[in-house]
Amino acid sequence: MSGACDAVREAFDCAVIIVHHSGLEGGRARGHTALLGAADAQIGVKQDEAKNVIATVEYMKDGAAGDAITSRLEVMEVGIDEDGEPITSCIIQPAEAQPKTAEARTLSRNQQTMLAIL
Repeated sequence: MSGACDAVREAFDCAVIIVHHSGLEGGRARGHTALLGAADAQIGVKQDEAKNVIATVEYMKDGAAGDAITSRLEVMEVGIDEDGEPITSCIIQPAEAQPKTAEARTLSRNQQTMLAIL
């Protein structure tokens, strides 16, 4: 896959971004470990309790990990369709990250089940 991505990047003089999902509990990325070996950067994207989107640098070949950008999606009307109904899209707005507290920790699926039982 790395060779194909390089071919597209060189042919079109552009960046190539591969979107992949993490494991069920948010741990290591799924798939073969070669995926990380071929990556220049890995960015994790999650939502906080306030529905802000937080993109965090988890790995960067030539840089430091840990930097994060917090934003939120805002619905915006962009037109009207032929039935007179609004056409909407989302725009990205800067946002402040919610402070992490002990109460704000995310529970695993098993922990959520046990809490519901209690």
